[in-house]
Amino acid sequence: MTLPRELFLVKDKNEFFVSSRVISDFDKLSTLILDEKKVSLVESRTISANFDQAEITWKQILDKRVDLVLKSGSGDSLMISIDPVHKEVLLDRSKSGKMDFSASFAESIHVLPIVATNRETDVRIILDRSSIELFIDDGRYVMTEQFFPTETFSELVLRSKEETELNDLKINKISNIWNNE
Repeated sequence: MTLPRELFLVKDKNEFFVSSRVISDFDKLSTLILDEKKVSLVESRTISANFDQAEITWKQILDKRVDLVLKSGSGDSLMISIDPVHKEVLLDRSKSGKMDFSASFAESIHVLPIVATNRETDVRIILDRSSIELFIDDGRYVMTEQFFPTETFSELVLRSKEETELNDLKINKISNIWNNE
């Protein structure tokens, strides 16, 4: 999946960057299934849902690492770590399902450099059956990955080693545009 996007040239202090945002019409395909104003990550938080075609959004202060792990009943998992201390986002698909088609598929964790601002920023994750798109800081940081799970991801684990909070956590089911599922 590569979602249709709009690109914007944005000035931040004395620097320019390109912001990549999903077109606004995409929002018409979503149905809210979870909406929580504050999620405290003193301990890990597990949410069960069908993440086959889903959108996960929240806001967080970029000062502490937050891990998001998607899991299936067959043991497949996909992990995203937002690590402002090391100024990076990590995406580990080494246990994400079928990988025997290539020795180099998922042999390394993919890294997206970020600038930690110590201010609240938005995180948007959009999933379908075999891909994930990640947008951070209003599209300033973007990552797309492909994976091949043997079963649909049905569990989301949010965790942090340090106490932190996520604000405005939302999970949306995304309708299929091809057959109205």
